[in-house]
Amino acid sequence: MAPPPARALAQGRPAILVGAIMESGRQVDVWSRAFNELVQQYRLQSAAGLQLAVTYDQSGYARARLLQVAGNLAMGVALVMLVLLFTLGWRAAVVVAVILPLCGLISITVMERMGIALQQMSVSGLIVALGLLVDGSIVMTDETRKRLLLGHIPVEAIGG
Repeated sequence: MAPPPARALAQGRPAILVGAIMESGRQVDVWSRAFNELVQQYRLQSAAGLQLAVTYDQSGYARARLLQVAGNLAMGVALVMLVLLFTLGWRAAVVVAVILPLCGLISITVMERMGIALQQMSVSGLIVALGLLVDGSIVMTDETRKRLLLGHIPVEAIGG
């Protein structure tokens, strides 16, 4: 008798492997929670000798990546604020401190309302856009400050 063409082993014992792929456009954390509930229900209904094990759950990876991006973003905002505080003063730092989180929240809200998934590429694009926003706000704040120092009234200094 010829050996089987493929054999699955789990911890050295014969096993059956089943792969589940999330549908496109779904949130991995919500899908993973529903899948784990399905697995729990199946465990309750399965035969006594049958063991069911989830070997890989991508939701943990996605959660870790999202927390890492949030931490990096917070650190970036803090560093930008610190640099602005020392180079342009507290007013410029406050302007950027208000603009960055507000624009980030508005962008994520618009993406959610439009059904755009929050993926690594969209988060990277958002970070680049926030960097350009910081650059623009620094240039505008610095130009306004220069005009105020030249004696322009505040409305003229802002308007050009």
